[in-house]
Amino acid sequence: MKKIIIAMACGILAAGSLKADEPKKPESTTTMLMNWFSQLEQSLSESSVSQNYENRDNLVAVAAVRGSKQNLADINQPTWAKSNISQKEEILNEKKEFAAAVKEVVSGKLKEAQADLSSFEKSHPSSPLLKDVKKAEGKIAELQKLNLKEKSKAEKTAKKTKKIKKSKNKETEASQTQANP
Repeated sequence: MKKIIIAMACGILAAGSLKADEPKKPESTTTMLMNWFSQLEQSLSESSVSQNYENRDNLVAVAAVRGSKQNLADINQPTWAKSNISQKEEILNEKKEFAAAVKEVVSGKLKEAQADLSSFEKSHPSSPLLKDVKKAEGKIAELQKLNLKEKSKAEKTAKKTKKIKKSKNKETEASQTQANP
């Protein structure tokens, strides 16, 4: 008899613990997309550590290897390689432009961000950020679709509540006319 009571008590305790471990409700797609954009915004922002390492403009490197682009007639003529400083500045400017568009998405300006990203894509066709820009454009389009669905649902519920209010008003008017002949 004691074994049965102990087994039942263990079963009740186990059932109680199962309820406590129920999985949480998954986040909505809109929330996940907005989290993605906020994390992207954080990754594009400049950090104080990166500034210390990128601000080494006065360094110069010299290489003695001749590349395949040099003409054979100019073998004995020294050439100067192009500076990487302008390339770094260009990439930083592109990164700032992309970050501004992402900031617009986070603030809720989807149409402006979409336009900025498409102009970025046209003005910087060989940017290393182009892959991320295209991914962001796809996610913005997904957000816009979700917003349209939510807007149509809200309109439908507003119409239903309006109909319910009208019918309640008619019922109250009818009951008042019956009470006050």
